[in-house]
Amino acid sequence: MDFPINANLVKYERKLSFTDCNTLSSMDKLSTQFLLSFDRDFDNINLLKSGKRVINIRYL
Repeated sequence: MDFPINANLVKYERKLSFTDCNTLSSMDKLSTQFLLSFDRDFDNINLLKSGKRVINIRYL
């Protein structure tokens, strides 16, 4: 199954705080390692390979 390269890119219209940047960095690493999909507010996180919903990303 092929996934679009830009599937997880989201445009942010506001300045990012330090916490936001850390969260984005973590989500980027997770999406690379685990092929996650998530929406603008980091809700509805799913593993693309299995479709399994992720309740807490710390436990991946």
